[in-house]
Amino acid sequence: MELRSGDGNQYQNWGPLARPTEDDQINVVWVYDSNALPFYRAEAYHQFHNGIGKAFPKDYRVDLKENLMQSGRIGPTGCPELPF
Repeated sequence: MELRSGDGNQYQNWGPLARPTEDDQINVVWVYDSNALPFYRAEAYHQFHNGIGKAFPKDYRVDLKENLMQSGRIGPTGCPELPF
């Protein structure tokens, strides 16, 4: 796993050719200054889904997610959840 310095995923340009500067990459973790870019929890489906080109087992994608939500360890964010 490679650790890289992150700066907030700014776009290189605008319009149909816009590309994020910190795109999803296999085995890369973007490290941010949480004082400059505070943490906001995303929808659960962003955590519990298949990887880039790799299918994760149901006990991770579905069972663990449901268990954590039912136990109250993760809760609603106020954002819509996709059913996968």
